[in-house]
Amino acid sequence: MQAAITFLQKAGMCAQQGNWRESANNYRKAYDKAPEYWEYKFFCISGYTEIFRQERAAFNKDDIEYLKQIKSKKRGSVAAICCTEFTLGFLIRMQGDRKEAATHYRSCIKHFENITPADKT
Repeated sequence: MQAAITFLQKAGMCAQQGNWRESANNYRKAYDKAPEYWEYKFFCISGYTEIFRQERAAFNKDDIEYLKQIKSKKRGSVAAICCTEFTLGFLIRMQGDRKEAATHYRSCIKHFENITPADKT
């Protein structure tokens, strides 16, 4: 877990310096290193995706594939899956594919509608 903490701290420092791409990379590394039970794991994926949704850094094909991997393997909490699906919709819409974007937005809503009290903790 120490590696996840270190990467999360680096992500914050990079963001404060305006180095958004490096911040995103460190959020991603933190998410990958974080154990499932870690209370800050969601903040790692949220920080990673927020950078792209706020257009602070350009996203690339690898970022989209990474997010698709998270959702397809259900790597994370329901909140993380919702965040991932919403971000995929946003990024794919920016690329001009409204139909695929809508698929991700609908999936986000479906996951959110099926959230249980246990998923909220």
